[in-house]
Amino acid sequence: MFSFATDQRASVKSVIEAEDLASLFTLPLSEQAYAELQVLQTELQLTPIAQGQKDTWVFIWGNQIYSSSRFYGLVFKNLNVQITFSWLWKSKCTPRIKFFGRLLLVDRLNTRNMLRRRNFHINGGYSCVMCDAMIEEDIIHLFFDCTFAQACWQKFGFHWPVSNDIHAKLDFGRRRTAHGFFMELFLVATWELWNLRNDKIFNNANVTVSMWVFRFKKQVKLQLLRVKESLHPQIVQWLETII
Repeated sequence: MFSFATDQRASVKSVIEAEDLASLFTLPLSEQAYAELQVLQTELQLTPIAQGQKDTWVFIWGNQIYSSSRFYGLVFKNLNVQITFSWLWKSKCTPRIKFFGRLLLVDRLNTRNMLRRRNFHINGGYSCVMCDAMIEEDIIHLFFDCTFAQACWQKFGFHWPVSNDIHAKLDFGRRRTAHGFFMELFLVATWELWNLRNDKIFNNANVTVSMWVFRFKKQVKLQLLRVKESLHPQIVQWLETII
């Protein structure tokens, strides 16, 4: 008890003897924070103040009406976003397939490569189950380079460029597609590839390219409900060319 009381009196004495009592309750500014404070002080000095008038608050875009689109446009105006995301959200696919497409574009699908990165142990290893190449299953291999995937894309006459950038691949494919529904085609095709891959892993299903073609056509026809009716004959006619 005596030692505690002595320490307490010493602490009080040091506070009293401090040259600037306020300095005990403030933290020193970093160089960046100090520079920002100087900018703020300069802005305040240059801001005209009208005596006798009430303050009015407006958003930086010039009015008092809040808009989420304006807010996001302001916050992310300097963010460089791949054009493929715009193609994705403007596509006519259902939200479920669009969400799958987003996971695909940002490499967040639970491929075996992703599971390894998350320290999940898989008894069968991390190789692709859709081919015999013994290559680790990531999004580029599974949806583009795998022999099974290539056989599926050949049904459309698609030959993807050699690249590990999925956005570059999509840009290449879109520029070489005559019809106007490339993104819908890509999303449905990869969606059914993913479903077949899961059927093989979890249900031990025997998957074939013809099965993928059947599912792809069926899914496209389901998506037609979201497409302008005037475009239906063109899409159906195109589907009939896939054997």
